[in-house]
Amino acid sequence: MCTCSQGCVANPVYYNWDTYSSFDLRPWTSYTAAYGTQWNNHGSTQSFLFDDTFHTAIADVFSYLNNVAFNYSTRAIDWIGCAGVGGCDNLPYHSTGRAFDITKVVFLDGSGIDTRGSWEVAETGNNRLYAALIASARIYFAGGGVLSAGWDASHNTHVHVDNWHGGSSPFNTGSSGDRVILRRINKVFGGSSLAVNQSTWTAADNAATASTLAAFGFASCYNIFGNTWHAIGLLDMVAKHGMANRAAGYYPPPGC
Repeated sequence: MCTCSQGCVANPVYYNWDTYSSFDLRPWTSYTAAYGTQWNNHGSTQSFLFDDTFHTAIADVFSYLNNVAFNYSTRAIDWIGCAGVGGCDNLPYHSTGRAFDITKVVFLDGSGIDTRGSWEVAETGNNRLYAALIASARIYFAGGGVLSAGWDASHNTHVHVDNWHGGSSPFNTGSSGDRVILRRINKVFGGSSLAVNQSTWTAADNAATASTLAAFGFASCYNIFGNTWHAIGLLDMVAKHGMANRAAGYYPPPGC
């Protein structure tokens, strides 16, 4: 029986990420101390109901991330940690199976991306992996649909993804989600010292973004704020460099 005020899952399907591989889905349970911070713990494998359209879109994120991981670091996804799929949030997101809270991605070799620990630890490789995850999510969802560490305190523990905000688009500095994502990218790959938060975009952010694009080797004609494919080009470079644990500029960027 539907108990959520905004409605239940309209076209429900059980999770099965893509046609060639089914990754385990494990619910977040607690934290464990490691490396001076807190890392997510997860329990046994479970299945959850998704809206079918959102299921397809979030499957694209993990399929893309899996392909990048395999091709650029010879890794493959084993399981995915989750802090919420369905549930009554009284918004047209989780309550209708159209949102997913990512808490961890673990590869078959035991390495992984922890959505709390990775960005907190002052190790370059961990931060690059976290950037690769949020970049992969942003390729398939608009900025308002990807909320990550720095957006607010509650999103320091997970990456929220929803399709209420539509598909991929150019970066929008009016979107708090995009401001946080770009500031994270600029910090990890461009050496920016600006705080990663959702405060108003400034000229200093424009300068930091320009430095990041230059570090990746993008031509001056690249416009991530006006061209969706240019935005995806940057995100793709972030994902590949992040998974390979490489500094910006190791792989050649696409042209304009």
